[in-house]
Amino acid sequence: MPIDAFTREVTRLALPAFGALVAPSALLLTDTAFIGSLGTEAMAGYAGGAAAFGVATSLGYFLAYASTGTVARRLGAGRRREALIVGIDHIALGLVIGILVGIALWLGADTLVTWIGVAQHARPEAIAWLHGAAFGAPGMMASMAAVGTFRGLQDTRVTFVVTVTQVAVNIALCGGLIFVAHLGTLGAGLALAFAETLGFVAYAAVLLRHARAAGAPLRPSHLGALGEAFTAGVPLLWRGFALRTVLMGTTIVAARLGTR
Repeated sequence: MPIDAFTREVTRLALPAFGALVAPSALLLTDTAFIGSLGTEAMAGYAGGAAAFGVATSLGYFLAYASTGTVARRLGAGRRREALIVGIDHIALGLVIGILVGIALWLGADTLVTWIGVAQHARPEAIAWLHGAAFGAPGMMASMAAVGTFRGLQDTRVTFVVTVTQVAVNIALCGGLIFVAHLGTLGAGLALAFAETLGFVAYAAVLLRHARAAGAPLRPSHLGALGEAFTAGVPLLWRGFALRTVLMGTTIVAARLGTR
């Protein structure tokens, strides 16, 4: 049976998107292996810190899905310049949210891991990881919006290449900072932060080329556009936050069982 043009187009978009979704799993497995070699306290601290980080950054998941739809609708209508403008608005919103989340994670690390129930002797490890990872929150949030923007532009190859690069950089840095620089869980958090920031820089560089070609401005169209982007994504925001909170319940229960 011959493959028609529609099937080829769907496959072209779906395969890189699938790869971009699978690649972070390798990152999580590798980080877990690296940190697990430091002992049970480090592993317990990482689990608690990652749970807190996951809930905080889940606030930005709506950016990826909201930007995909809004960008795709404008692109489908033949308004590529407007599509890019909307995408840039969402990325700017993600950057703002990410800065606020990063500050909150840094200042509230002790409170968060205590609330989760991380054992007293593992708490310093969790706080150290969160302090390192907090620097990556702005890049992570902005990247979520960038992923949605490129999906809306039907360019999933960019998201695949950037994601795989982030995973490779994180693995290399995590190993180096833990085993060579001896920074422990702090090094693992910093490795994640660097990889997320690098991903945002890569997306911004590619988006710059698209924006120049279409004559789109490289700044938010207006302040109200950020509010509009946020309002449009509120249902998705609550959905992602609720799902992440429910899943974190398992971590909270397990944390109260201790590390031994």
